[in-house]
Amino acid sequence: MAGMEAIASNLIERGDEAIVCVNGVFGIRMKDVIERCGATVHSVEAPWGEIISDEAVAEAVLETGATVVASGNIGCLTQMQMHLRRLGSGVEVRHTIQILRDAYGE
Repeated sequence: MAGMEAIASNLIERGDEAIVCVNGVFGIRMKDVIERCGATVHSVEAPWGEIISDEAVAEAVLETGATVVASGNIGCLTQMQMHLRRLGSGVEVRHTIQILRDAYGE
């Protein structure tokens, strides 16, 4: 969990709005870590092991104005960007590695 805490503490600022996808133990942990970093967390939930739809996450981003989405599904970046654009949002979807690369240089 130290890696998750390190990423969250460098990415999240007190008062940020964040979406956390909760459909298993890692979602529960991410939610806890991000709340402890001071963000207001909005959960998009599904039963453990079930898929959380990209549409549900995109709608939550637009409803809350969230600037961060935490998900255990690393394959959702392209789909999420597509759904947000379809809903008229200009929110940029980026992987944690891209954020760290930009913060610390290539």
